[in-house]
Amino acid sequence: MVTISCLAASAITSEERQKDQLLQQAVQADLDAASIVQQSLLPQNDPDMQGIEIAGISKPYRGIGGDFYDFFVLSESLLGLMIGDVSGKGIPAGLMMAMAHSYLRVIAKDHLDSPARAMEILNNLLEAEFEDTKFITAAYIIIDVKNHVAKLANAGHHPPIFLKQDGSVEEVESGGLPLGIMDDSEYDDVEFQFDAGNQLILFTDALVEVQDENSNLLDTEGLMKLIEGKQDKTPQELIDFLFKETMEYGGPEGVDDDWTAVIVRYSEQN
Repeated sequence: MVTISCLAASAITSEERQKDQLLQQAVQADLDAASIVQQSLLPQNDPDMQGIEIAGISKPYRGIGGDFYDFFVLSESLLGLMIGDVSGKGIPAGLMMAMAHSYLRVIAKDHLDSPARAMEILNNLLEAEFEDTKFITAAYIIIDVKNHVAKLANAGHHPPIFLKQDGSVEEVESGGLPLGIMDDSEYDDVEFQFDAGNQLILFTDALVEVQDENSNLLDTEGLMKLIEGKQDKTPQELIDFLFKETMEYGGPEGVDDDWTAVIVRYSEQN
């Protein structure tokens, strides 16, 4: 009887283990599918706009990330460019990212002159949907290639880095609360010159919060030193270079966050 009882218990344990494995496989399949859908929301093709060259990459730390970027043609001479970082990780962050992405695409078309106004509307929509602890840091830029100017609205995100034709770099400063925190938050339009040969680098936390083996942050100053003097690199070459350098800086551990950046260069139209 003892032997029969042991065999029965062993069979039950084996069946439960098999059920757990099947459940884990189903969960992983759902996560893989969600990751594919999330990646499909990222731009798949370069914008059809003369004088604009652009490159972007978003590598989630886990299967589903909270970072995103987007770019889209607003008119014959206007390009919209956005990067964002959702609080948290996993499926909840991915859903928030998809929501912000969809809202912006609709809002942007009606606010061609003011990224700040688009951000204010987006903030109110997200604030109504988000829990109190959820938010998104984001930077939204409208580039006017005809008049060689750009406008930035920043919602608590890292300032973009401006790489000039002479190789010098500077931050494009602008401030504002992250999206989704407070209703009726206001944002400012910061206008700056965007001449031929200049490049604009937008990025998320992983590029500046990566740590070396001694727990030293690369930080913004270190990132700017990497970018300085790289004006001859194409956006794709520059983004590949930054990915390689930050991964090497992090050592065997690499980075422990989603890695996202988008770079745009303007060249004189023919």
